Amino acid sequence: MHNDNAIDLSTGEAKKPEIITFYNMTKGAVDVVDEMAATYSTAKKTNRWPMAVFYAMLNVATINSRVLLLSTKEPPAQNRTRRSFLKSLGFNLIEDYQKIRSQQTMLPQSLKAKLVKEEDFQPSAKKAKVTYKRC
Repeated sequence: MHNDNAIDLSTGEAKKPEIITFYNMTKGAVDVVDEMAATYSTAKKTNRWPMAVFYAMLNVATINSRVLLLSTKEPPAQNRTRRSFLKSLGFNLIEDYQKIRSQQTMLPQSLKAKLVKEEDFQPSAKKAKVTYKRC
């Protein structure tokens, strides 16, 4: 296909080579990936090219991970939309770090409560409430 000069007869008078018609038939996936990456992009404005490459790789990785999830026998129902999938993926990626961070002693109690879900959060023993009487 690449080395021969075969003409695709289905192109009519245009007489396009087979390689061109094959490319035109299969390039649709690239357009779909570009559109999906642009819809929910992780990219931020940066002057450093390694960061731009990292953001592009992150976009493609999230698309590929969703494709793999949906190609399983029984994909989860809560990840039907790309937005919900990205949201759950993000929360799953930071969950361990949140638990570690909530164990730090210097964090305010209110911030610890926000970092950890209510069911996982176990505050330290509270002091007994002091009641004051009138003089």
